[in-house]
Amino acid sequence: MNLLKVTTHERRLDTSSRPHTARREYYQATRVYFEFKGETIVDDLMNRRERPHKLLKPFVDLALKEVNGQGGVTVPEDVKSRWSQYAGCSCPCSPGFVLTHTLSSDAAPIDIWIQVGEPDAPKPLIEMSVTEGTRLDA
Repeated sequence: MNLLKVTTHERRLDTSSRPHTARREYYQATRVYFEFKGETIVDDLMNRRERPHKLLKPFVDLALKEVNGQGGVTVPEDVKSRWSQYAGCSCPCSPGFVLTHTLSSDAAPIDIWIQVGEPDAPKPLIEMSVTEGTRLDA
C-alpha cells in the first residue's frame, strides 16, 4: 500500500441547521480520513469497521509532514494521533484518526484526507461511469 495523495479541506461554519453544535464541531481537533483507491462504495461500507489502523498510522505522519507549511498550516512537533471509529460522526460510519491539535490554514480549521492504494489499481465501475462517461447498461 502506498501514499498516493494528501488533500486538506477547510471547515465551514454553518449555523443554519444546528447552531448549538456548529461552533464546537468547527473548532474540534483535526480529523484525518482515508480513501482507498480502487475501492467501491459497497467495499467501503463493508470494510469501514475493520480498517487496518495500525498499518495506516505511518501514513498520518507522512501526511502531516507534507501539509506542514502549505497554505499557512503549521503542525506542532508534539502533535499525536489516535484511531477513532467515530472520528467524523457519532455513529461508526466515518472512522479516522483524531489529532491532539486543531490545525488551521490561513482561513479556517482543516481536516486531512489521505488516498492510499496501488497506483495502478483499477477505478471502480461507478467512478468510471461518472468521470469518464462509461455507460453501465452498455
